[in-house]
Amino acid sequence: MIRKVYLAVIILVSLFPVISCHAQERKVIQVYGLISNDSTEYLSYIHIIVKNSRRGTVSDKSGFYSIVARESDTLVFSCIGYKRKRFVIPSGNENQFLWQDIRMIRDTILLKEATVYSWISYQTFVADVAAYNPPDDDMTRANKNLESLQKMIISGYNKGEYPVDADLNYKYTMQQRYNQMYSWGQIPTYNIFNPIAWAQFFKALFNGDLNSK
Repeated sequence: MIRKVYLAVIILVSLFPVISCHAQERKVIQVYGLISNDSTEYLSYIHIIVKNSRRGTVSDKSGFYSIVARESDTLVFSCIGYKRKRFVIPSGNENQFLWQDIRMIRDTILLKEATVYSWISYQTFVADVAAYNPPDDDMTRANKNLESLQKMIISGYNKGEYPVDADLNYKYTMQQRYNQMYSWGQIPTYNIFNPIAWAQFFKALFNGDLNSK
């Protein structure tokens, strides 16, 4: 009888590591869902990491995310402008897929006041403002804008005749971006088929603006 008891104890002790290993093995779960804010707007590029690990992912443009973890793992969702959200994967799932939507809460970050000046000092700012003499009427400002536009058009035909300044470069760059956005996703337009461009060309031709000096 004593031998049987000893034998049973030895068997239980030998099986204990195997039982404990099976108890510690956690099921792999694929968690996926949509991430939104308190205004039900789907959030893109939200960082999702598995706590205490080096595994993570980000949500796509539609706010959809998908990550593989184990039961009882903690998922941490973070993004600038929102409070961190934690989700613990529950145990005892029937299958290996778990749909879980996440609602992020906005986080207000108070920054210190910053004053930005485009001048070296406040004294230079006051001096420039005092010396500035803006035109009195709208017609003068309109003529100035038209003059710079005409210089930009003519300089396109006869490069080097007029000095290029920052104002003309900015307007030219903005016009190029507008043209790209106007024909985005379709065949771009060409001025050779533009009647307005032809009218401007003949006007410059008749006025002698294209004559080389």
